[in-house]
Amino acid sequence: MNIKFFFFILFSIFLSCNNFFYENKIEFDDNEWNKDEQLNCEFEIIQTEASYDIYINFACKEEYKTNNIWLFVEVISPSGNIQKDTIEYYITDNVGKWFGKKRSNFIENKFLYKQNIKFPEKGLYIFTLQHGMRKKDTPLAVSIGLTIRKR
Repeated sequence: MNIKFFFFILFSIFLSCNNFFYENKIEFDDNEWNKDEQLNCEFEIIQTEASYDIYINFACKEEYKTNNIWLFVEVISPSGNIQKDTIEYYITDNVGKWFGKKRSNFIENKFLYKQNIKFPEKGLYIFTLQHGMRKKDTPLAVSIGLTIRKR
């Protein structure tokens, strides 16, 4: 019985990994995100009928001073159409409890940016992520990333 359970778990893990489409991230030198530093992601869409979930991954040190992160997101379609978003994600609740997962001495957050979307055009898409905090530098930021999963 234990062997069947083991293979069931292994098979489930294999199936859950099959929906992976794209992932990219940058880690910040000295754990500080400068406003001029941005994550640039390029990926090719071949199937316009497929649906995707897009996640933004943000990691920060436990000593991170604010309870949120503001981000500027820009998406350029293959035909050159530009979509810009300014979004805010909370990383703690009102009393300072982290929403993300604690890893060693930093907190890893995975925010759903877009759910069940279809890219309307075939071709190369470009995503750009930049912080939108008030100060030029965001101290105690570890990394920013983008994950796209096929549904």
